[in-house]
Amino acid sequence: MNGDPYPEIGRLVAASITGGWVKAVVRAEIGEDWGQFSAESHDAKGRAHDLPLKNTHRLLELLQQVRTITKEVGRPVPADWTKVTFTLMRDGKFEIQFGYDTL
Repeated sequence: MNGDPYPEIGRLVAASITGGWVKAVVRAEIGEDWGQFSAESHDAKGRAHDLPLKNTHRLLELLQQVRTITKEVGRPVPADWTKVTFTLMRDGKFEIQFGYDTL
């Protein structure tokens, strides 16, 4: 593992965005060796636009690093999450939420 995966996740998401945006939202369901993604960008008027993600293979690797980190640390997130929502703001700040639905 090469340190903190969050900055690179943010860069990958930002690199996929075209046009004006204020935030981008990536939703993913992650298994041990697979992932499904959906993404959208939001403009200043709050309208959502489909966001085709680039380099989803690397994004999956990074999200699996996040799973490994949460398994090792165990706090503040329980390790058994299967879904994640990553929200990137234009200023570079981000929020991350974990979901615990069964695969």
